[in-house]
Amino acid sequence: MSHPDRVTIVYEDGSTSVLTRTAKANSRTNVAVGVEVPAAANRRFGAVVESLGSNPAQIVVERAMDNNAGGVTRAAGSNNLGTRLR
Repeated sequence: MSHPDRVTIVYEDGSTSVLTRTAKANSRTNVAVGVEVPAAANRRFGAVVESLGSNPAQIVVERAMDNNAGGVTRAAGSNNLGTRLR
């Protein structure tokens, strides 16, 4: 089963960009904001991630950052869980 999802990028000035996509149940996906939302380049922003439809999926949102160190790809990194708004 697939569910439509919406990612709303909210910039400091209150303007927004919206990205809509479909994710399969029990799957994982990434949003490459710098690639998929060119207007976000070199800007500070927050993101609101929603599952849409009459029966929205339960989702988990995290911010993951990987770093290369000592010539090793993804040798270090961190992640934070998103905060539920409702």
